[in-house]
Amino acid sequence: ATTIMSTNNKPDIVFFLIDSLRSDFLQEFIEKHPDEYISKLINEGCFFSNVISSAPYTLASTMSIFTGFHPNITGIDGWFKTHDSFFNTKIITFIEILKNNGYFNSLIYTNDRVAFIPPYAFDMFQMQKFGNVPDIKDFNTFLKEKTPKFCVLSFERIHNEGCDAKGCFSKDEYFKAIQKTSNDIKDFYKKIDLDNTLTILASDHGFKVLEDKTHPHFQPEKNSGRFVTDKTTKTFCCINYKHLPSKQINKMIRSID
Repeated sequence: ATTIMSTNNKPDIVFFLIDSLRSDFLQEFIEKHPDEYISKLINEGCFFSNVISSAPYTLASTMSIFTGFHPNITGIDGWFKTHDSFFNTKIITFIEILKNNGYFNSLIYTNDRVAFIPPYAFDMFQMQKFGNVPDIKDFNTFLKEKTPKFCVLSFERIHNEGCDAKGCFSKDEYFKAIQKTSNDIKDFYKKIDLDNTLTILASDHGFKVLEDKTHPHFQPEKNSGRFVTDKTTKTFCCINYKHLPSKQINKMIRSID
C-alpha cells in the first residue's frame, strides 16, 4: 500500500462495505457457487479469510474500520452512543489521510444509522434513510470526479432482509441474500475502470442464523449484535488491484488493521 500511495499515479479506491456478511458462510457460498460474481472477485483478489471485527454490530465496528481504533477509543462503544457528539474528534480517520494525499472522498450510504461518521473529510456525502443498495446515480456522479478519488459504498441487503418479522434467516435464506448482494455489487463493478482502481470488499461484522440456536428460546435478531461470538465477529476482506497477486491469507487479523 505504501508503494501505491508514494507514486504519482495514485489509483482510485472504491470500498464495498457489506453489512453482516460472515466469513464462514461466504467461503461456503464460494465453494458452492464459483461462478457468482462475488466468488470471482474473491478468487481473483488478495483475500483475508479470518478477520476479527472490533464489535458484533454496525455502529461500533464501522467506526473502527474508518479509524483503526477500538470502540473504547473512538467513543462509539454502546447502543446509546450513536450520535456524532460521542465521536472522539481527536482521532484522524483514514478518510482524512486520503484527503491530505489529494483524494476526492465520497460516502454513498444506505443506512442513516451511521450518519455519525465524521462528514468533514468527505467532499460528497450521500445518505439514504433506509435501503438495500446505494443509489447508482450518486455513484455515477462520483465517477465523473478527477483521479485520485475514493468512495465508500454500503450494501445492507443481508442485514435488512435477515431480521424480519419472523425473526432471522435460515442458512438457505442467508445464501440467497449473498447471491442477491453479489448481483448488487456487480452492477457497480461494471462501471469502474478496474485498470486504475483498487477495490476493497469487506464486512463490518458477522451474523447469527436460525441454525446457530443453542436453546429453544434463542432469538437471533436480538442476539446477533449483542453478544461477541465467532458468528458475529468473524468477517473478511478482499483487495483487488492489477498490481496485487491473487492469494488467500488465513492468518487472523483485526478489522482495525
